[in-house]
This record gives sequence, C-alpha cells and structure tokens, in this order.
Amino acid sequence: MKNATNPSERELRDKIAAAEEALGESAIPETIGRELIRHFIALGELLGQQGRQDDADEIYDRGLRFCDQFLAEQPPDPSAFELHIELLGRKASGKLSQGLGQEAIPTYQRAITLIESLGAEAREDQRITEVLGACHGQLAIALDDSGDLDASFGHYRISLACAEAVHKLSGGSSKTATALALAHNAIGHHYAETGQVHDSLTHHRESLRLNHDLVAQEPADSYAQYCLATDHENLYDALLRKGDRKTARKHAEAALEIRLHLAKSPGVPEEWAVQLADSQRDLGDLSMDDGDQEAALEQYRAAHEVTRQISGNASDDPEKRFKVADSLLVLGSTFEARKDWDQALEHYMAALEIDSELSSRFPEEPRWHANAAHCHLCAALLQLSRSQLEAAGSHAQKGIAILQAAAKRHPQANQLHTDLSRFHSDYAGGLAARGENRAALEQYEHCLNIDRSLVAKNPEEQGYLANLAVTLDHIASIHESLGDYPRALDFNLQALSAEESLVARDPESSDYQGRLIHALLHLASTSRELKELERSRATLKRAMKAASRLLRLLPRDEDVGGLLAQVHRELGRVLRESGEHSSAEDELNASVERFSQLVEDSQHPESWWANHARSLEALAELQMDLGRARNALEPLAQALVNWQRMARRYPSEATVHRDLARSHELTAEAHEAIADIGTAMEHRRAAERLYERFGESGA
Repeated sequence: MKNATNPSERELRDKIAAAEEALGESAIPETIGRELIRHFIALGELLGQQGRQDDADEIYDRGLRFCDQFLAEQPPDPSAFELHIELLGRKASGKLSQGLGQEAIPTYQRAITLIESLGAEAREDQRITEVLGACHGQLAIALDDSGDLDASFGHYRISLACAEAVHKLSGGSSKTATALALAHNAIGHHYAETGQVHDSLTHHRESLRLNHDLVAQEPADSYAQYCLATDHENLYDALLRKGDRKTARKHAEAALEIRLHLAKSPGVPEEWAVQLADSQRDLGDLSMDDGDQEAALEQYRAAHEVTRQISGNASDDPEKRFKVADSLLVLGSTFEARKDWDQALEHYMAALEIDSELSSRFPEEPRWHANAAHCHLCAALLQLSRSQLEAAGSHAQKGIAILQAAAKRHPQANQLHTDLSRFHSDYAGGLAARGENRAALEQYEHCLNIDRSLVAKNPEEQGYLANLAVTLDHIASIHESLGDYPRALDFNLQALSAEESLVARDPESSDYQGRLIHALLHLASTSRELKELERSRATLKRAMKAASRLLRLLPRDEDVGGLLAQVHRELGRVLRESGEHSSAEDELNASVERFSQLVEDSQHPESWWANHARSLEALAELQMDLGRARNALEPLAQALVNWQRMARRYPSEATVHRDLARSHELTAEAHEAIADIGTAMEHRRAAERLYERFGESGA
C-alpha cells in the first residue's frame, strides 16, 4: 500500500483536477484553495526530483495563475501569501538547479514584492521575516550566478539583517543560529569573490563562532559539524588570500579532521565525501607551497582516490567525471613540481581526454570547453618550463581556439570571456618567467582587449574592473622589464585610475584601499626610474597618507603595516636620489623598524623576510653613499640572513637565489670600501656560484 504522505504523480494530478472541478466558476472556498496550492507545490517538487524540470515549470505556472486569482479574493492574510511565496520559491529554485540564475531572478523579485505588500506589521512576524530573508538570499545567489555581483550585495545584506532579526525574535534558538551562520557565510563568500578579504574574514569568523557554539551544545549533531568544517574551509581560503599561511593551515587541518570523522559515519551524503577530498586538496596545496612535495603528493593521491570512488561506474554523470579530471590535473602539477615531466604530461593528457569527452557529449555546456582549454594551458606551461617553446605554443593555440569558439557560440556567457582573459594572462606569466617578454606582452595585450570589452559591457561590475587593473599593472611591469619606462608609466597611470574607481564605488572596502596603495607604489617606482622625482615624491606622500589612515582603521592588520613600511622605503630611495640624505635615512630607518617588528611579531615571519631584506639593503646603500661603509655591514649581514632563509625555504625558486647573489655583491662592495678585500672576494665568489647555477638577473 502506498504511503499517503508520498502520493504519486497520478494521485496528485487527480487531486488537482478534482479541486479545480469543485471550484468551477464560483468563489473559491479558502480551505479548497489552500489545498489546491499545496497540491501544485507537491507535484512540481515531485517532477523536479525526477529531472522533469520543464513539466515542473508548467505545474508551477498553473499554480501561480491560480494563486493570483485566489489571493485577489482573500483578505491580506500572511499565511495564505506564504503558500504563494513558497510556490514562487520552488519555481525559482528549479531554475537555479539548472544553472539558469538569470531566469530565476524575476521570480524571486516577484516573491519579495509580494512579501513587502503585506505591510510593516506582517513583516515584523518571525516567520514572514524568515521567508523574506530566504528570498533575498536566494535572489542574491541568482544574481551572482548571472554575473551581477554588484546587484547581489544589497540582497545579501538584507538577508543577513533578516536572519539577525529572526534570531533575536526567537530568543537565540539553535535553528535560527544555523540560519544566521549561513547568512554570514553567504555574504563572506561574496566579499571573497570581489577580493575584499578583510570583510570576508569578519563574516566567516562570525559564522564559525555560531556553529562552534552549536556543536558544543549538540556534539552529536552531524549537520552542525558539517557547517563548522565549512567555516574552517572558508577561513582557510580567505586567510590564504590574505597571506596568513600559518593560520590558514590550522583551519585547513581542522576542516579535514572534522570531515574524516564524518566520513566514518554510515550513510553519509555523497557531498560530504566530495568535501573530504576538497580538504585533502587544501592540505596538499599548502604542502606544495611549503616545498614539501612528498606530503602534498600523499594528500593529492588520497583526494584522487576519494574522487575516483565517488565517480565509480557513473560514467554518464558529467560532474563526477569532471571531478576525476580535476584531481588528475592536480596530480599532474605535483609531478611537474617534482620535475617528473613525463608523469605530469601523462596526467594532464588523461584529464584532457575526460574534458574533451564531456565537451563532445555536451557541446552546449560552456564549462566543459573551459576545462579542456585549461588542460591545454597546464600542458603549455609545462612545456615552457622545459624550454620547449614550440610545443608550448601548440597547446596554447589549441586552448585559446577552444575558448574562442565557445565564446563565439555563447556571446553572453561572460565567464567564458573571463576564462579566455585568464588563459592569456597565465600563459603570458609563463612566458615572462622564461624571459620571453615580448611574447608575454602580446598575450597580455589580448587579455587587455577582453578585459576592456567586459568592463565596457558591464560598467557596474567591480570584478571586471578589478581584473582590468591587474592586467594594466602586468603590462606596466613588462614594459619596465623591456626598459620602456614611458610606456610603463602610461599603464601604471591607467591601473591607478581603475583602482581609484574601485575605491570610489566602495570607499569602505579596506581591500580596495590596499590595492590603491599598491598602485601608487608602482607608479612612484616607475616615476623614479624616469628621474621624475617630484612626481614620485608626491605619489608616495599620497600613498603614505592613505596607508597611515588605513592602519589607523586596521591597527593589527599586518598587510597594511607592510604597505606603510614599503612606502617609507620607496620614499627613502627617492629622497636619497634627490640628495636629501638626512630625510632619506629617517624614512629608511622607519621602514627597517616596521619590517623588523613584523618579522618579530608575525605568526608567519617568512612573509616579511624579503621586504625586510630590501629595506636593510636600501639603508646600507645610503650609508655607503655617505661614506659610512662600516655602518652598512650590520644591515647587510641581516639582509643576507633573510635571503639565506628564503633560499632554504624555496630551494627551486631561481629569483630568490638571484636576490641572495645580489645581496652578496652589495656586501662585497661594503667590504671593499673598508679595504677588507679577502672577505669581499668570498662574497663575490658566493655570488658567482649562485649566478652560475640560477642565471644572471633578467636571464
């Protein structure tokens, strides 16, 4: 006998038909009308679960037409409106599940308008406020899905405000605490996606606090543990973007520990296994960045095994097939880092085979084309590292051709154009690392054309403008490498203008203010190279004011303190070249002092070793200019220690070893100035050995 709580499609259709017949042309009895709406909701949900979304949409639309008629004949009763709103939500959710966020937007907007029509008294009701918050939250997701990040922000804020109000009205119940944590989580994601890391951290930490309390209250609640693991993962991601690797690792380890525990439970949802693999990937990424390739390979292989088991024999499931391809790419990059070129290329090609198969099976799905192009990019960068420029160019051309064709087929799919821009940018970065600056410049110029086009088509989208600013900065750096400082200055000014626009749009964003200070530093550096010392000084004064103001707002933010220390250093260099030696020494001493404090106090002092060393060297150069070579020996000795630490931490990073070589050369000059020729020769020989192994500067 069929369970009465789970009627079949036929039973639901019969109930709808019976209710519609009973209603006829007469006024709609309230009880029958409400029951009919519930039948529409149940049938639409059933059809959606069967993958028949078009049929579900037809049922939802019939239900909505009936709701319009039914509610027009009823007094403004919030409980009656809730059924209408639920019907709208089900229809919109179906669109979201199909990846059709754009089509879900008007439905959520209609639901919000309907709730707002209830009046202030109803909106103070806990249930109505909860529904309103959910609608704003889902509308924000739909706007994000359609690429409109600016428009989504306000809806995330309203959703959070509703969740806070509901939590207060409920007296702080565990259910509303969970909803409030999710709202913080959602807006935290939004800030992360728009590059506003400090704001992202604030909300993810609040979500962590709420979920931590929930787990403490109910240790056996697996869903609360699942949410807590998600918070740890989000904080890992945000802290990694911020550069706080040590704290990021703690959160990654905490997420993995929870997910390993949850994986032991019988009948865990498949999504939890997917997230276990994600945590293993996170730890693998950290180990790779730390130079521990063996530990990374262990985590990546564990993640690949989980992913392969999830996929099983479900060869017709594109998402699961993609996950396998993605884990193959990660393994490939690990083998590449170990200089196991053949294994790396084998894994890249295995991933490409899966993504090409998905592209062939689903030609209208842009994502599979983007994934296949990414495999070509990985192969191209691998061949660049082997100095096989022709093979690299072949893979790059194939990947670019795939993205161009997909973008032409889907001209409104902005993500494809963004992917194409990033392909050009990443390939350009690989070329620049090999000293192929003119070829890199050509790729960056393709990237620039795409970024400008996206900004022109979507002038209110901050993410596109932020990408454009980064591209302009890259092009400026390439022109500097080519010695074309006037062109570099032009692009620095354009990058600065873009960063100023971002700050003007969101003046409260600490991340945008930090980016602006970076742009000012780059402009000042190029101006100094052009001997435009007054422009450089004025730019640095502006950067000093901005960095000091930002540090007052965020006194414990290490990145902001580091920015201010860099400004002191660059201003000291300009003053030195202007002949203002006393003022220059004050600025350089301030820079050294700030960086010394960061190295001493930071949980991740390695983040500051290089900048500390550069400031020490700049101070030493000034002291040698002033005929105080003996005084220069102490800061140079400290600088050498920092570079040696960096070289031990990153043994394969050629640029670090070349920086160490230059520090040896500078130290040799100081010893020569005090007639200590023997020690000077030792440092000269050390520099020569490093250059012989890692190449000359600019090689």
